[in-house]
Amino acid sequence: TVWSFFAVRSYVFCQTPVVDDQDRVNKLVSNHLTDTHWREIFLLVAGLKGSADSLLLQMEKQAQRYLNTPKLQGLIQWTDEATAGSKGAYKSAAKRAAAAYLALTLDLTLDINRALALIQDQDQDPDINLDLVLVSNLKLVRDGTRNVVRNRALDLVRDLILDRDLDRDLSLDRDLVRNLVGIRDHDLILSLDRDLNRARQFNQLNIFKTSNLNALIGRLEALKTQIPDKTAPQVDRLAFVTRMYKTWINALQINPDLVKLSWKEGNDLTEFLAANHLIIQCKTAAVRVSRQVWEGIEERMLTISKDNQSCKS
Repeated sequence: TVWSFFAVRSYVFCQTPVVDDQDRVNKLVSNHLTDTHWREIFLLVAGLKGSADSLLLQMEKQAQRYLNTPKLQGLIQWTDEATAGSKGAYKSAAKRAAAAYLALTLDLTLDINRALALIQDQDQDPDINLDLVLVSNLKLVRDGTRNVVRNRALDLVRDLILDRDLDRDLSLDRDLVRNLVGIRDHDLILSLDRDLNRARQFNQLNIFKTSNLNALIGRLEALKTQIPDKTAPQVDRLAFVTRMYKTWINALQINPDLVKLSWKEGNDLTEFLAANHLIIQCKTAAVRVSRQVWEGIEERMLTISKDNQSCKS
């Protein structure tokens, strides 16, 4: 059982000689950093070590191994460049996590809107299963992975801030995307309204350095007068969805290829974010962490380490 597994592992790792054995701790990090069954063991080890500095630094180093493709490194680099020096009064890592969340949300929303644009026949069977349409027409078998990645990013934002407004706004944005699925009377007016809400929320956060979200809001408002109605050809509705997406992409100055992740890339990004989440939890559980060490880890969080830039192109 899970409890017996936890009990045995906690007995082994909570012996003082084991906790202080750096080789054993390094193996723990190398082999089990993103294994959810070992989460409590990491927290126990962090709490029992006299100083958790070496544990946290090793976890940080191991997490970088999940940024193993140019696309993943490019996405993380974009979150850093897009938010560095912005006016928002949040920690740099929280801004980067929020930017990653937004970028991943845009890609997911694009595919959902494309699928929904195809469902515009007034005589269509009312019992049609929208989830099946999404999968069969657009092969969105990776939606589950993308939702997990977005939620991991949101978890990081919550861990890194004390600002309830930011947490509330991003949680609301997540709910807006979730509600897109399963709406039978969905239309492009509703999609555009949600895009406008999202743009206004992020504009208030001030997490982007150069992106002009005021201009984005204006352009989205202008699109309201150009929305194809439900009787318009599918090609026109799909073209409008693409225009909405490109309006965002241009405003955020992001290469759209960076958020079109393969299943493996989505899984690796999930593991990277989960590892950083665990680092924060271990810091909280630790009895002692050097202020200098933690400030360095926090400042580097969701960036590419110097040793991990070889595959970046």
